[in-house]
Amino acid sequence: PAGRGRSGGVQIFEPMANVAVSVVSYILLFILISGLAGTVEFHEFKKQFKDKLPIMVGFCGQFVLLPFLGFCSVMIFGLTELGKEDAQTVVAVNATTGNTTTTVTVPDGGVVGIEAVILMMTTSSPGGSYSNWWCFIFNADLALSVAMTTVSSISSVFMLPLNLAIYLNATNSDSIDIEYGPLSIAVA
Repeated sequence: PAGRGRSGGVQIFEPMANVAVSVVSYILLFILISGLAGTVEFHEFKKQFKDKLPIMVGFCGQFVLLPFLGFCSVMIFGLTELGKEDAQTVVAVNATTGNTTTTVTVPDGGVVGIEAVILMMTTSSPGGSYSNWWCFIFNADLALSVAMTTVSSISSVFMLPLNLAIYLNATNSDSIDIEYGPLSIAVA
């Protein structure tokens, strides 16, 4: 019948359920972050920034090594080419200016090479508070983990777009186009 969703329920409840799950998830994440950060004494947190080596190792691992390994995976598995065999290239010529534009479209609204973008976004993104939870569980250096989460979250405003610009341009794919300005604003 009309007005019914896939599961037979009224469709209006599905968006409301999604919102409720999102709100509960954000509340639980806030509690996790606050609880873990609250267990770290401020002088221990500050002390982590005096010894720069662990922070630099974490930074290089997070924003140099991980994106490079993601790029290697993109190239080894040919992720920029996925969907290209089904793609249709359309070349349009503007009659007034004579400029040509090339558009690559994939059936069913897909995008050629989207898997490459997803993998590079994932490997270039900062770590999160989940690592703090693991440090807490295994009695590791929680102050260092919170400090590294702080540094990587702040650095990601410029490092995520920078890594994407470097590595996605290095793929030489003409079908991948990222707007870096809005990306930086969204990360901030």
